[in-house]
Amino acid sequence: MFPYNKKKSQKLSEKIKVNIPLHVDKQIKHLCKTINTIEWSGVLFYSMTGSIKDPENCGITLEYILPMDVGTSGYTEYQITGKVTKFMRENDALEKEWKMGHIHSHHSMSVFFSGTDTSELEDNSENHNFYLPVIVNNAGNITGKVGITATSNVPDEGQDIAYIAVDEEGED
Repeated sequence: MFPYNKKKSQKLSEKIKVNIPLHVDKQIKHLCKTINTIEWSGVLFYSMTGSIKDPENCGITLEYILPMDVGTSGYTEYQITGKVTKFMRENDALEKEWKMGHIHSHHSMSVFFSGTDTSELEDNSENHNFYLPVIVNNAGNITGKVGITATSNVPDEGQDIAYIAVDEEGED
């Protein structure tokens, strides 16, 4: 059988509890207040409790935002640089088991996953066992999605398609 590699998002009904501590809420408000007419973006560090295998008992805590780019009124992007690894070393991110996600603003627009945002989610999910992009705006609204990449094989006629994904620890 040949592996079937097609990017496709599928929305699941489960929701995961997210905790936004006061220091991260202040970071978001400060960035949205000082960069309020154009998009900004950065690395979102977060931690997890529980497992994605049990979404009802899984939790995410936003830990820190590392601003990386101030873009235009409709676009922002950045590359992972030594600034990120320096931050991780100085803040013991690996020892704390922080994961890396993405956060960006839609300044005065609503928070939603545009085509560009969905592509970013699909592309970067392949680089993480568990990936969290978040979108915020000046009004204080926030949305996020969890990206998990699953693989499947093209089944023989009459067989069901079997999907295999990994959890946050990289296990099937």
